[in-house]
Amino acid sequence: MLANVVNCRHRVRAYLIALHVKMIIGVIGLAGCFSPSAERHARDRLQIWQQRTSFDDVKDSGSSSTHRSNDRVTQSLPNEPALQDYIHYAVAHHPDLKAAFQKWRAALERVPQARALKDPNLNYTYFVEKSMNVQTVTFSQTFPWYGKLRAREAKAMEKALAAEQRFEERRLEVVAEVKHAYAEYAYLARALEVARENRRIRKDLHGAAEAQFESGAVPYADVAAADVALDEINDRIASLKERRGALVG
Repeated sequence: MLANVVNCRHRVRAYLIALHVKMIIGVIGLAGCFSPSAERHARDRLQIWQQRTSFDDVKDSGSSSTHRSNDRVTQSLPNEPALQDYIHYAVAHHPDLKAAFQKWRAALERVPQARALKDPNLNYTYFVEKSMNVQTVTFSQTFPWYGKLRAREAKAMEKALAAEQRFEERRLEVVAEVKHAYAEYAYLARALEVARENRRIRKDLHGAAEAQFESGAVPYADVAAADVALDEINDRIASLKERRGALVG
């Protein structure tokens, strides 16, 4: 009877040990099993932006920056920039985008940290007991409950994707702002061109009115009307220049 009880206890103990080992192996196996493709694709997208921009530069490149290739965002505008050049320049230098990019990268770097186990503990003790030197070395490792690592990794990945989405939203806003400013500047440039041509025509009309008045062909009212028209177009040109200056500034 006693032998049966001992054998039963041994079997129960062996079962519990085997169960504990399986749980540990399962928990360790969870590290890295959550959506590896999603994380890989996210890192690929981050790498693309690191190649296209200077967001990941530790220090500013300074005055030695030159016009980069089409695969890199320009650090300085060309002599005759097009719309795409302005967009690239704004994306590469906008402080809000740089801050959003750094938050996105930091959030993505926390994903492998979330699935990692805590650091193990190694303790060494030494003492003397009854003229004997006793030394002990203990090693301990904590394991979270089943599924906790996976849940923590999933939460970190969701935060990284949310940070990426915020970066993309801000980038689209910056692009829209640049396009709007570019269209406004193009309109002002064309309006100035037309206004200056109108001023040239009105100057000619004003000169003609003065000549006809001196010859007695027209009354002075025609000369006064030409003066008013010329003043109006000059005010129009001054207003357009002021708007363009505010837009560039």
